[in-house]
Amino acid sequence: MTLVELIVSVVLFSIIASMGLLFISTGVSSFIISRNASNAGPIAQNAAARINMELRTADGVAGSTVTFAPNSSVTYTSTDSDLPGTRRIHYDAGDGRLYLEVNGADHLLLDGVGSFTMAVTQDDLDGNVANGNEIAAFVISFTMAVAPNNAFNLEIMPREFIRL
Repeated sequence: MTLVELIVSVVLFSIIASMGLLFISTGVSSFIISRNASNAGPIAQNAAARINMELRTADGVAGSTVTFAPNSSVTYTSTDSDLPGTRRIHYDAGDGRLYLEVNGADHLLLDGVGSFTMAVTQDDLDGNVANGNEIAAFVISFTMAVAPNNAFNLEIMPREFIRL
């Protein structure tokens, strides 16, 4: 075997090895992305169920009013005796976390939130124009950072007449 043949063999082997490595790394990368997205789904669904339970039983803090900051937080009390105290659901964009605060103590609801929006729709639900419109629904949407194309959307209609 000559030196030229040896160099050609090494070059061909390097090309074939780099192509094989490319296919393997793409497969491993896809597996990791898929695994992370699959793991995030149930965790996000649990947080969505908790938010739904919390806001469905929301009642006013002072009378029948809640404190609402669009895309950030809502402060309320609950009509459910198992959920006592002043409660607040809030999103911290700095660390990508969603919290449930109960009487001033934060409890982590969800970590790794990629985006978060929260709004309310209002309507005259009690037929009394003099006292203003009530909250018809809380509209919440969020994505997980590991699965930004999978949005979790909630429209929660409170059981009580509450106002902003």
